This record gives sequence, structure tokens and C-alpha cells, in this order.
Amino acid sequence: MRYLLTIFLFLLTTSGYVQAKETAPMAKQSAPNATVSSAKSVVKARDLLDGYRGDSGELMEARRILEAAIKQDPRDFVAYREMARYFIMSGHVSSSQFEAGSLEAAESSLKKAIDIKPKYAEAYVLAGHLYRLMKRPVDAKLALAKADKIGTNDPWLQNNWADVLIDEGN
Repeated sequence: MRYLLTIFLFLLTTSGYVQAKETAPMAKQSAPNATVSSAKSVVKARDLLDGYRGDSGELMEARRILEAAIKQDPRDFVAYREMARYFIMSGHVSSSQFEAGSLEAAESSLKKAIDIKPKYAEAYVLAGHLYRLMKRPVDAKLALAKADKIGTNDPWLQNNWADVLIDEGN
């Protein structure tokens, strides 16, 4: 039940930085060569993921937008992070069950985001959640510790730490 609640909360709200002050300078958060239209499209895809309530059409539209943004700018680390969210959400079957390969695809996408911008704390926050879903608690703790070290105001950082500690019985 705890897993279902965690996933529900994850899907209900954003897993990243959604404060208004951070949404405005999206072009700065995207890769240096990202165009304003690319940045706006990534925000649209993120909004579709944030608002997802079971309509697979919204997920497919988010994927289409993110794939186009990545094609336009292969160094758009924000788009890769949002693509990881897409893989987690689209692969969710029930409770803590996921379609084969979906979590691995999310991990690959997050690794690309981190390769492009190694100090992208929000990617590590999502990685902590992902590794927990993958039943890799050591990796989850390392990712969350890295996000802590870099520094972020992502509200999911504390939630993900809580989930990892609950899993440990702490």
C-alpha cells in the first residue's frame, strides 16, 4: 500500500522543480543551444506528465514533444530528465510493478541528463526515486546524497529520503 501511495503521489504532482521562479528561465536550464521554442515544448511536456491521470494519449503526446526537443537539441538535459519520468509513468502497471525495460529506459535517460550536466541535482532526486523502484537502495541513497550535496529545493528530495528510510525500517 505504501508503494501505491508513493507512486500515486509521484504521478499526482511533479517530481521536479515546478516553482514559478524556476519555470520562467527554462531556456537557461536547457542545454546552452536550446531555443526558446524547445524550452517551451519541454515545459509543455512536463505539464502533460504532471497532469497525467491515466490518459495514455497525454503520455504519448509528452513523449512525442520530448523526442522532438531532444532531436532539436541532443544536449537538452531537462528533456532527458522528463523523458525518464515518461518511462517511469508509462511503464507503471500496478503497485510496484512495471513493464519490463521501462525502469531501465528511465535510468538510461537520467544518465544522459547527468552526463550532460553532472551537477543537475533534480536528475539525482529522480534517480533516487527510480533506484528505489528498482529495489536498489544503495544506489538510491547515493543519488539522493549527491542531490543533497549539490543542493536543490526540489520537494521530492525529502520525500524520497523518507521512502528510503521507511524501507530500511528507520
